[in-house]
Amino acid sequence: MMSACTCGTGTPLVAAPEKNCYTQRGQIQRIYFAKRGQIKIDLADNANNIPASIQNLSPDTQALWDVLWNANDDTKVVNTPVRTLGAPNIEAGAELTAGGGNETPNGVLLNTGRDPSTFSGNFLRLHADQIAALRNLECQDVEVFLIHENNTITGHKEGDIFTGIPLQKAPFIGDQSFGNRDNIDANAFNFQFVPKFDEKLHTIVPTPPFSPLLAVV
Repeated sequence: MMSACTCGTGTPLVAAPEKNCYTQRGQIQRIYFAKRGQIKIDLADNANNIPASIQNLSPDTQALWDVLWNANDDTKVVNTPVRTLGAPNIEAGAELTAGGGNETPNGVLLNTGRDPSTFSGNFLRLHADQIAALRNLECQDVEVFLIHENNTITGHKEGDIFTGIPLQKAPFIGDQSFGNRDNIDANAFNFQFVPKFDEKLHTIVPTPPFSPLLAVV
């Protein structure tokens, strides 16, 4: 009794493919934001990249990102400041259920879907103009590229097309809490991924000297 699923009768089971050498992505230390649907990178043929300004450029090189950071239209990508992201955490979306007890036959819970996963963290020691700029994201339909401690870039890959990970809830930047003597001045923030965001994750390893963690416009 799984009301969130399409009927599986007569459909073969799908076996999970065997994989070797899983690489742990590690702590998320930086985030790149892009407007949803504006950036599409063809990993098989970079000549098909969208927008045209990044055609024939590869996402493992800074040249592609330099173009996007310096754009003055909807293709512009913006980053969180270097070394300001603390306590990053993804709280996985829980199963949504209904029924149970006397409400359903045999008290069996019905699966009605899943909550989105929530990313949260703290921006540490931000200046006022940085806070104001980040709050602009609260009114935007954005997707994200996650930058990890090992300097890799994680986004979504469907077929050969690499994009940012779409969000269901836009970022929210809280008011700054002062650390006083025991803690660090910080702004709490969060956003939510679309459900099942993990089924299309793809990680790119940059080509030196490109450092996604440290690069600035």
